[in-house]
Amino acid sequence: MAGFLNPITFAVNPARRSARDLHLRYKLPYADLTHRTPKQLAQQMKKGQSLEWSHTLTDQLGGQIAAGFRIIGFYEDASPGDPLSAYVPNHIATLAEKA
Repeated sequence: MAGFLNPITFAVNPARRSARDLHLRYKLPYADLTHRTPKQLAQQMKKGQSLEWSHTLTDQLGGQIAAGFRIIGFYEDASPGDPLSAYVPNHIATLAEKA
């Protein structure tokens, strides 16, 4: 079983608090190292927050298939309180077995 964020989660404002914050902001795939300023990165690390990278669905699903897995289950879910979830599920899970 693998779980990951829907890539669209990284394209919109990460500090989203309402539907007004849901505008496209970042090109995918996203990486904190290339999309954040040095000051933002320093603040993030000072707070002990992890750095994030997104991956395309081709990377996530195609990578499992290329590694010899067969996808036998797929599930999407939304995060309560995240305004993006009113429009698109922001979590994805797959169930795979070795082919």
